[in-house]
Amino acid sequence: MIERLPARAFAAGVVTLALVSGVVSYLMVQPDPAVDTTRVTAAPAEVAASASAPSLVTAAGLEQFRRDYRDRFGDTLLDEATLHDEYASIERAVPHSPDRVMPYSYRGTFESDHSPTTRPVGTPEFDLDALDVPLLARYLAGAPQSVGVPDGSVSHVGLGIDVGEATVSIYVSNRAQENGYLVLTPDGRVLAVRRFEP
Repeated sequence: MIERLPARAFAAGVVTLALVSGVVSYLMVQPDPAVDTTRVTAAPAEVAASASAPSLVTAAGLEQFRRDYRDRFGDTLLDEATLHDEYASIERAVPHSPDRVMPYSYRGTFESDHSPTTRPVGTPEFDLDALDVPLLARYLAGAPQSVGVPDGSVSHVGLGIDVGEATVSIYVSNRAQENGYLVLTPDGRVLAVRRFEP
């Protein structure tokens, strides 16, 4: 079962963009009036250490995953996916059988050891081509600061549809199991922020 947390959508707008020390940009998110303003950090994208097997929670990894997905399936549509540092889990509709879904795992190639299961006809699909990877990479790099997790790192990224809208959920945690997450649209609009509260 792919792990996803529900996102509570709220009106988001970019208030200011400030360049700090020439490397870090800050985007101020204007939430619903009932919610406190939350600072969201969008830092420059990190370069993957290994060109052959980049982390899937970096720009290089997302691009590689998308290329491999298109090569394997001939399209960029999926029901949902969870990307970790070294592997991913996805679910996609069975071709010509919209009432069936097939789970796959990904570690450089896509494999499935399971049989299709039932799927509601008309289930909305997430399009990987909609991802603004360079912009999302900045949010990935700044996510630990955005959600206030000390010494945190991105544990995984969820892709899917929530309340009819495509969402990218960035989850952050540390060794003390303190955590938080951001929810964005594929083009980088902030929908929700859950900060760690000590």
